[in-house]
Amino acid sequence: DLVEALALPLLIRMICELLGVPAEDHAGFRAWTAGLMVEAAHDTAVLERALASWQNLQGYLLELVEARRSAPADDLLSAMTLENDAGDALTDDEIATVSVGLLVGGFETTAHMIGKSLLWLFQHPNHLAALRADLGLVPTAVEELLRHIPLAGGVSLPFIASEDVELPGASARSEAGEYVMPALA
Repeated sequence: DLVEALALPLLIRMICELLGVPAEDHAGFRAWTAGLMVEAAHDTAVLERALASWQNLQGYLLELVEARRSAPADDLLSAMTLENDAGDALTDDEIATVSVGLLVGGFETTAHMIGKSLLWLFQHPNHLAALRADLGLVPTAVEELLRHIPLAGGVSLPFIASEDVELPGASARSEAGEYVMPALA
């Protein structure tokens, strides 16, 4: 509920404002992005919807790039378009593709990390209470939550073993100083 009600709308708004997408078009951006987020599927209808979402998003962004060319604003699309027109940067198609990457990469994953982080804090009320008591801890807490919580299911960040470890019942051993990457799944 938190991801749907807060994180996703907040992030889509932030990315759209960064790019310079008018507020009335934010909902379309969210729908197109959701349409792109499909697992590897063999269902032709799902793949066709994802392709249609890509084409709609790419087409919209190309129109917006053209609009920014004639009426630049204080946004990322305008900046990329003006650099492009100076002859030393990206094509219009590349600008649209970079924008889609920013939207997809900064939207879905970040929204779910917000949800996972808050879930972790709710499961560890002593840490939540410490944050509420001292908001100066928030930057460190964010860093630790990003380090501790896997971005994708079953994947972790690499850690350095602080001591020799042998896993019971397995032939796995890590020596102090070695990098390890736990399979959290």
